[in-house]
Amino acid sequence: MAPPKKDEEPRYIWLKKELTKIIIEEKLVAHDIFLSQPNIIKTFKVTITTARKALDDMEKEGLIYRIHGKGTYVAPKSQTHSILIVSNYNAQIRERHFAYMRFMAGIMDYLDEEDHHYYPCSINSEKFLEKLEHLELYYRDIKGVIFFRDMKGYSQGKKILEEKGIPFYFYGSDTYCDEVDSPSIMHEEKQVVLTGIEKILEKKYQAMGIYFNDNNPVRKKRYDDFLAILQEKSLPLLKENLLSQKDFPRDELIKKLSGIKERTAFFCVDDWLGTELVNCAVLAGKKVPEEIGIIGVNDFPFCSLLITPLSSISIPLFEDARICFENMIRMIEGEKELEGKNEIKVVERASL
Repeated sequence: MAPPKKDEEPRYIWLKKELTKIIIEEKLVAHDIFLSQPNIIKTFKVTITTARKALDDMEKEGLIYRIHGKGTYVAPKSQTHSILIVSNYNAQIRERHFAYMRFMAGIMDYLDEEDHHYYPCSINSEKFLEKLEHLELYYRDIKGVIFFRDMKGYSQGKKILEEKGIPFYFYGSDTYCDEVDSPSIMHEEKQVVLTGIEKILEKKYQAMGIYFNDNNPVRKKRYDDFLAILQEKSLPLLKENLLSQKDFPRDELIKKLSGIKERTAFFCVDDWLGTELVNCAVLAGKKVPEEIGIIGVNDFPFCSLLITPLSSISIPLFEDARICFENMIRMIEGEKELEGKNEIKVVERASL
């Protein structure tokens, strides 16, 4: 393979990929002697800096090890984890989402109770796709893969996993049900929304509204399901109670809430919007929940810490994680999967 042009990937990355192919294609095993740095420079016509950087990266990734004065060798297993948990968790943590951490806590809770030799290894979606072609080299004891709310990793990875004979499982929203054709647990967004509407009706508010944004498919589906359920149940919805985050900056939202006369409850498509609405209602001089009721989705930990704690619909991530991990093990061992899902429920606090 020809080295990359100047405007393509760095030469040391290209070289690292070529050296990795040698381990695969020549079926080298742990402690086999590997190419020396002078041989690499001569064979691939690269500089000493490029060769050293490629080898340094391979050593950091556990592909090779070096003994001073003796040479370079193929490394033994660099990972002992058997089941990869693939998620775009870096982005989720940056956006202050707690769902991934709650899901992983459920897996660890399951492992504390069960005595077996399967263990999870978290990996970012981008890293997973980068290593996918040679996945068994990086994770030599891999037995399965669970995709946590990661459609990119799932859609781009499933064909290669099938070719390699590695079973995989998907966990996430039924927003993606048409795209997922493997074993999975998907919570029903319509049930999430219906649970919130039923709780609002139980509290006998005079009017109902929704605070939303549609900047991702899941939030958009919750908005669409909200409108559909109200229509199915012949429940009234005033147009002025459809509050879009992008149409109502904070000052405008406060002004809008201050003008509401009827006792109104708002369904918020996630807890971040619910938190914002609670704060804006208080700044608008409204009593929560006496004049304005608010319910969110996800039951993140901060919900209980607000000046008026936020009621929220809890998606059972912790409990579902246990089922996901056990079903993954059952797939690996050729056993029948467990059926059923955990219940979506309302965690009721002072905002409703």
